[in-house]
Amino acid sequence: MFGKNSTANLIREGVVSEVLYDKHACRVTFPDKNNLVSAELPVLTGSTFKNKSYNLPDIGERVVVLMAGNAGTSGAGYIVGGLYTGENPPSETANNYALKFSDEAEVRYKRADENDKTSAFKMTFADKTEMLYECGDNKFEFHLKFCDGCQISYNDNAEFEMKFSNGATITHARGDLEIDVKGEINITASGDVNIKGANIHLN
Repeated sequence: MFGKNSTANLIREGVVSEVLYDKHACRVTFPDKNNLVSAELPVLTGSTFKNKSYNLPDIGERVVVLMAGNAGTSGAGYIVGGLYTGENPPSETANNYALKFSDEAEVRYKRADENDKTSAFKMTFADKTEMLYECGDNKFEFHLKFCDGCQISYNDNAEFEMKFSNGATITHARGDLEIDVKGEINITASGDVNIKGANIHLN
């Protein structure tokens, strides 16, 4: 009987058949129980009070279900989390934490260890805009690449570079500032314009 209080019925694997977004819950089908469908099962999450997290599985996703007491397969219980399978294996390696979304957006973090002192945090948006921050051994690098090709970089040596999609650049390195544009530069001011330098070259 499904209602028997046993480990086999308390901890079950199933497939999400319905997602109840307003309740942070799902219904689960159990293929090994003649495709019996569960009642509404809350999906456990990290925080629900002052800090809130919201993360629901998709229809068709395999999950682990903890049934409450002797409620049986179709009674009350909780969805503990998703389950990787041979058809849907994990794709990450050691030291990586990743969130991947169906629209190809990603959030990933690589922690440092005794062999690699550098940690890295990277965000990729659906339009392929990317942000990367790496740090370790008192060094850091920051990179931002927009979907149109514009890029911004900065590091611990106070080296700054901005590249525009039309080829123009703004660069700061070793105290020097360089501006390279492919068109005109226009300066408009309501007051004085002052330029001061050891030498001023105009051509």
